[in-house]
Amino acid sequence: MTFFHSLRWKLIGSYLLLVAAVLIAVVVLTRYTVSTIFATYQENSLVRDAGQFAHVFGQDYNSTHDWHQIAPAFSMSTQFDRNDIWILNMQGAPVLTQPPNAPANERPTMAMLRSVLHGQVATGQINGLLGRPRRVWAAVPLRANDTIIGAVFIVAAPETALPTGPAYAFPFRLLQTTADFVTDVEHRLALIGVIVGILAIGLGVWLARSITDPIQDLRGAVGHIAAGDLTQRVRVRSRDEVGGLAADINRMAERLEADVNELHAQEELRRDLVANVSHDLATPLTGIQGFTEALMDGMVGSESERRELYSNINREVHRLRRLVGDLQDLSSLENGMGHIQPQAMHLEELLEEALGVEHVEAAERGVTLVREIPADLPLVLADDGRITQVLLNLLDNALRFTPSGGTITLSARAVERSVEVTVADTGTGIPADELPHIFERFYRVDRSRSRETGGGGLGLAIVKAIVQAHGGHVAATSVVGEGTQMRFTLPRFQDAAVPALPSARARYLRRRGVATPVAAE
Repeated sequence: MTFFHSLRWKLIGSYLLLVAAVLIAVVVLTRYTVSTIFATYQENSLVRDAGQFAHVFGQDYNSTHDWHQIAPAFSMSTQFDRNDIWILNMQGAPVLTQPPNAPANERPTMAMLRSVLHGQVATGQINGLLGRPRRVWAAVPLRANDTIIGAVFIVAAPETALPTGPAYAFPFRLLQTTADFVTDVEHRLALIGVIVGILAIGLGVWLARSITDPIQDLRGAVGHIAAGDLTQRVRVRSRDEVGGLAADINRMAERLEADVNELHAQEELRRDLVANVSHDLATPLTGIQGFTEALMDGMVGSESERRELYSNINREVHRLRRLVGDLQDLSSLENGMGHIQPQAMHLEELLEEALGVEHVEAAERGVTLVREIPADLPLVLADDGRITQVLLNLLDNALRFTPSGGTITLSARAVERSVEVTVADTGTGIPADELPHIFERFYRVDRSRSRETGGGGLGLAIVKAIVQAHGGHVAATSVVGEGTQMRFTLPRFQDAAVPALPSARARYLRRRGVATPVAAE
C-alpha cells in the first residue's frame, strides 16, 4: 500500500484521471454535437427531397388533376428511396404513399401539417415503433398554379441518413441510420481513447519519474547530510524549481561543510591558544618561582648575586606584563574596541622614523636597511601610534630572520584608493604550507626557537588586527632561502586639510613607549 501512496503514483493517477475526464467529456460532447449536426443535416436533406417531389408532382397534378394517373410515375420515382413518403390532400388524407403498405398509425397528423398547409416548411422528429430510434421528418407545401393543394411529407427511415454507398441511377443514395452513425463515431472515439490512454500512461510515468527521481535524489542527499556526510552533493537534473532546490541544497551543504571545517579549525586554534598561553605564562612564572625560592632559602650570599636575581625577576615580570598586554591589545582590536584615532597624515614621516628606530639594531646585526619612499605619497587616514606599532613589528620581525649581510627594504607606493607599504627581507623565508598561518595567534614557523628569541607569536596577529581596524589589508609572500615580503594597505585621505601633528621627537618617544616588537615568523 505504501508503494501506491508514493508521490510518483499519485502523479500518475492524477494524470490518468485528468485524461479520462477529458476523454469522457470529449465523447459526450462529440455525441451530442454529432447527433445535433446529423439531425440538422437530415432535416435539410429531407426538406430538399420533399421540395423536389412537390415540384415534380405539383406540375403533374396541374396537368392531369388526377392522382391515379400520377401514381405510376410516383412509384417509379420513389422505388429506390428508403424513406417513407406521403402525398396528402388539404384534409391530411394520403393520396399517394411509399411504401404502398405503410401503416396507417405512422401517418402524419394534422398538427404536424397545419403550418405546412398554410404555406410553411415544417421539420421534426417522431419516436420509432418497437423501440426503434427517433426518426426525422420534413413536410413542404404541394402547389398547383401557386395554389396549395396538399403537402409532401417524408420521414427518414430507420436505415436512412448519411450517404454511404454508391450512387444509384436515381439521384438518391442508400443511407445509414443516425444511431448507427453516432455509434460508429463512438467506437472510433473509444479506439482513439484507448490509444490516447496508453500514450497517456507512458507519458504520465515519464513525467512522474522526471519529477520524483530528482526528489528521491534530494531525499537521499539530505539524509546523508543529516547523518553528517557534508561532502554529499545532489546532481542537478534540470533548471526548474526542483533543479533550483537541488542547487540550493548543494550550496547549503558547501556552506555547512565550510562552517564545520571552520569550527574544527577554531577548536584547534582554541586548544593551541590555551596550550601556548599556558606555556608562555608558565615559563616566566617558573623562573620567578625559582629565583624567589633561592632568595628565601638563603642560597644567595653576596649582594651582587641578589641584585642579579632581582633583575631576573623584574625581567620575567616584564615578560608577563608584555604578554598579557599583547593579549588584551589583540582582543580589543579584534572585538572592534581597540583605541584607533585615525587622522590625515604624511606616511613618509612614519616610515623614516621607523627606519631610524631600527637602525642601531640593524647595524649591530650587520643588516642593511634600504628605503624606497617616494616624496609624493598621497595622504593617508591612520592612527600614527598604531601604524608605528605595525612598522616596528614588521621591521623587528624581519631583523630576527635576516642573517648578517642581508638587506631589509622598506617601500611604499600609491595603489588605486590606498597606499601600500612593503617590508621585504632577504632572510630564510617561509615554507609555502606555513605561509597562510603566520597571522594566527601564537603561530611560529620555527617551533624550535626559544620564546625569548622567537617572540610570543602575537606580533603578526596584532599587525593584522591593526591594519584591518583601519580598513586595510595585510598579506605576505615568501620564497624559502630568498626572503619574505610583508605588505599592508592604508586608505587615502581625500580632504586637503591636514591637522597639526606633535613634534617628531614627541611622537618618537611616545611610539617607543607603546610599540611591542615581539613578532615571530
